Amino acid sequence: MNTLEQINNNFEYSSKSEKKVANSIFESLQKAIHLCIASLAKLANESKPTVNSFCRIIDTKGFPDFELRLAQSFGNGTSYVNRLVDQDDTVSCHTQKVFDSAIAQLGIVKDNLNTTNINRAIDLLTQVKKNAFFGLASSAVVAHGAMSKFFHFYIPVVYFVDVIMQHIYCINYRYGDVVIYILPPGPHSKLG
Repeated sequence: MNTLEQINNNFEYSSKSEKKVANSIFESLQKAIHLCIASLAKLANESKPTVNSFCRIIDTKGFPDFELRLAQSFGNGTSYVNRLVDQDDTVSCHTQKVFDSAIAQLGIVKDNLNTTNINRAIDLLTQVKKNAFFGLASSAVVAHGAMSKFFHFYIPVVYFVDVIMQHIYCINYRYGDVVIYILPPGPHSKLG
C-alpha cells in the first residue's frame, strides 16, 4: 500500500488538525512533494508538530521519510486519490473527484486480490448442494441479482430478504449448503 492509500485509509481516524494536513496534500499533490515541513504546516494552517504527528500516523519515520514515500507513490503510478467533496465544488470538479475515488478504490482492490481465496470460493460455490443469498434493505436487490446469476450454473439457489425466513433457512441448513450474506452499507451490529 502506497502513502496516498495510507493517507486515505487513515483519514477517518485522524484528528481534525491532521485531516487539514491531509486535505492540503490532496489539494496540491505535485507541490506537496517539494515542500519543507514548515511550508506544509503553513499551507495547512497547522503547526510543524501536527505535520510530524500526521507523518507518524501513516507509518513513516518523520517528515523526510514521508516526503520520500509520497514521491514514490507517484512513481508507482497511483495518481488517483480520494479527495473530499466540498460544498463549493463545481459539477465538473465533483464529477472528477467521484471518478478519481472510484478508480483509486478499484486499484486498491486489484492490488490486494488474493487469487488463492478467490479460487477456493469458486470451488466451494460450484460444488455445493445449494446456495442461499441473504440481503437486507439496499442489499436485497444485490442478493436477488446474485441468485439470478447462479441460475445459469444449474446450481440450486434461493434468496431471502426477510430476517425471519433467513433464520428458518439457517435452522434447516445442511452440510454442503452455502449461505452468502450481502451486507448493506452502514453499521451492522444489529443484523439478524
